[in-house]
Formats: sequence, structure tokens, C-alpha cells
Amino acid sequence: MSDQKLTGKFPTGERLPTLRENPVPEALAEAGKGNDCPHPNTPRQRAPAGPLSGHVYASKELVWDSRILRLGSKRGRALATVEPDTERPGMFRVLMPDGRLSDMVNLTRAKDAALSLALAVLNRRKEEPR
Repeated sequence: MSDQKLTGKFPTGERLPTLRENPVPEALAEAGKGNDCPHPNTPRQRAPAGPLSGHVYASKELVWDSRILRLGSKRGRALATVEPDTERPGMFRVLMPDGRLSDMVNLTRAKDAALSLALAVLNRRKEEPR
């Protein structure tokens, strides 16, 4: 970095305009008033809370009990099960509590899909009335 002092002038010697001489255009001033502005002094609206308590579930809150994915502990509510495919040995499908059945995949992918599907259901937001 150079040893030049900040003098309020361009390197060519011209003076920098002040805010009074060059006010912020109206469009920019209005843009800063909305909730989309990242400025720390701008008031923000909180995102709507989760379905019931505003809690967002994470994968660490789900527990595998053999091939059953449960919420909280091994005695918690069953969210999904990984079932072996009836026709192909070594292949599995995810069975959701509402009866939906996934495509056929290996055990690792089936467990990953069950986890993703369960988190999507748990963290889904209710539709707001119109």
C-alpha cells in the first residue's frame, strides 16, 4: 500500500463530490427501506414459524432403529421404514407412513432418501390462508 494520505481528492487532483453535492438517487434510497436490504439497521420480518412450534428439525434429531427411522429416540414416532424389495435381492424401497413407496435403490441410498423425505415432511410449512 502506498504512503499517500487520504485528501478527499481523486489521484488526478479533482475534489471528491460530497453527499450534499451528489445525493443518493431516489431509487437507491427507496430500495434500502424494504426488508430485503442487508443493512443491519433495517427492520426485518422473521420468517414464518414451522408447522407447530417454529422448530426446524435436523438430521441429528432422527434415530435409526434397525431399518425404521424414528423421531428423537428408539421409542419415538416412526417416520419412515426401509423395506427390502420383493423381486430384487439386495435392493430396498422407502415406505412412508402415508403409504408412499420410493423407487428401488441400495440400502445406503434408501436410508439417505428416508432421512431426506422425513425432514422434508417435518419441516414443511403450512399454507397460509388467502
